[in-house]
Amino acid sequence: MNKFVFLVLYVSALLFQPANAQVISSDGINPIVTFKDTPQEQVYMHYNSSLLFTGEYLYYKIYCLTGAKLQFSSLSTVAYVELVSEDKTVVFRHKIKLTSGKGQGDFFIPTSVASGNYKLICYTQWMRNSKRNKFFQSDIAIINPYQGDQKKITRAYENSEKQLGFLTENNQVSQSDISSNEGSNVIRLFVDQKQYGKRKKVSLKINHKSTNFSNSYTSLSVRKIDTINVPVRTTANVFTASIDKMSNHRVDLTANRVFLPELRGWLFSGKIVTENPELSMENKKVILSVPGKSYDLKMATTNDDGSFFMNIDKPYVESEAFIQVLGDNDKFSINIDQHVPMDYKGLKFENNFYITSDMKQMILDRSVYNQINNGYFNAKPDTINLPRPIVPFYGEHLQAYNLDDYTRFPTVKETVVEIVENVRTKKIGEEKFIFLIKKEKPVFEGSNFLPLVIVDGLMIQDHTDVVTYNANNVEKISYSRIPYFISSQIFQGVLDIKTNTSNFYEKYTKSYLKKIKLFTPEPKKNYFIQSYEGDREKQFSHVPDFRQQLLWLPDLKLDKEETNINFYTSDNTGSYEICLEGFNEQGKPISVKKVFRVE
Repeated sequence: MNKFVFLVLYVSALLFQPANAQVISSDGINPIVTFKDTPQEQVYMHYNSSLLFTGEYLYYKIYCLTGAKLQFSSLSTVAYVELVSEDKTVVFRHKIKLTSGKGQGDFFIPTSVASGNYKLICYTQWMRNSKRNKFFQSDIAIINPYQGDQKKITRAYENSEKQLGFLTENNQVSQSDISSNEGSNVIRLFVDQKQYGKRKKVSLKINHKSTNFSNSYTSLSVRKIDTINVPVRTTANVFTASIDKMSNHRVDLTANRVFLPELRGWLFSGKIVTENPELSMENKKVILSVPGKSYDLKMATTNDDGSFFMNIDKPYVESEAFIQVLGDNDKFSINIDQHVPMDYKGLKFENNFYITSDMKQMILDRSVYNQINNGYFNAKPDTINLPRPIVPFYGEHLQAYNLDDYTRFPTVKETVVEIVENVRTKKIGEEKFIFLIKKEKPVFEGSNFLPLVIVDGLMIQDHTDVVTYNANNVEKISYSRIPYFISSQIFQGVLDIKTNTSNFYEKYTKSYLKKIKLFTPEPKKNYFIQSYEGDREKQFSHVPDFRQQLLWLPDLKLDKEETNINFYTSDNTGSYEICLEGFNEQGKPISVKKVFRVE
């Protein structure tokens, strides 16, 4: 059995352990030492600019690599991106889904973010076990012209030679082509002209003649070159050269905390607590419902101190969920573990960015351009790749009854009695009811388990609330007679009810039902690509176009000897840089640049 498969099985065996906590076996030996030979991960980020204004987007692509040969990691399925200010405040924290070691995201700079120097940081949970700081970090400067206080970026240097000013043409990238360090002619960028007019098509060719790069994963940015000194971006070549590969394959584990790798989605954990010391918190079932039109349900069993742990492996559109304890639910409350924040006390800001009075006109022009572009955003929006609908754990083949096809009855109880076969209700005591589903065959001889009752994706423990519910609000009732096992819990079938509005959970309240916010991964987007070809020339003829960013392609796979890409210039004149970054399947870096002008 290879090491990775063993690691997956081993982590699965630890699912009853509290997340991000010390894991010690009963004999006092820390079983996490099993991971000591598991490769550590390294993260590289390609991002579009190190100088951003309010109203602009920071676009980024993540490459998660592992081992001495820096191959794409199959270990972590989640990465974290943070933007940190000089006062160590986290401006944003993104969770990014990694597919075969690759992910992408973006951040719109709002007016609430002050001018200043920032750090862009990326890591995986597994990387947090290293004593050495192996996180990706790079400098970002932000200018917010809408806030009066600019002192963080206007302090004068004691050394006048460090004072920033305008660059001359000689300071700009002047080479016609800067190629990957795997050979000056391995990957090259070609454009059909050196200079273009406004709103003209640029034909870009990406050539490679080496089989080493026949299956490469890259990201491409085309952006106007800043006319002032800005923080230097780390290229894939520089990133690779800076890694201490001899220590890269080892993980240094701390004595009091272990961060488990997120192998099968992001880790969700918490703990149940009770005020009654006589109650055991072990082997309790905790149920997470993510409701909505495309819903999901997870269940975990607590360990001896009440901790539970779940792998969230599906993409959710919804950002809210509900959690509850099965059974003696009113005797317990639930605490959810939050993302353990990074300690940024030692984070150093050495390459500070400053502005001078000479930059006033540049800042004014760029700010106006951003306002104009954002004013016409609806004419050229980005689109979100919505995930495929989640197939419920019990499958899609349920016996369904669309109630509009039948005579309507006042309550769900009467509807079930008159219409729905194999489902009935049973009165318990004076006021309580339960649902029962006729068995296809017993789970165990003499067994009598209750069905799993779901309304709009929310698991309902008190069946009475559904039995007496107004059936005029119900669109469809579906059921399955097959017994289902979730975790170690057995249900005799499933009763799935969909209301007309699919939002039953919004008004449903129980003292034991806790509503929580999910820290979900950022959605994947298709970024708008401006075109002035054919009918689109007329369509956009009266729409101002002052784009600084002409193109951003985060998922560009180079699987042919020549790749052709077309894009259009804007009304924003100046020098532009085409920047291609990435890696091939053997971990070889790709870093190629090309410059052209728009007049």
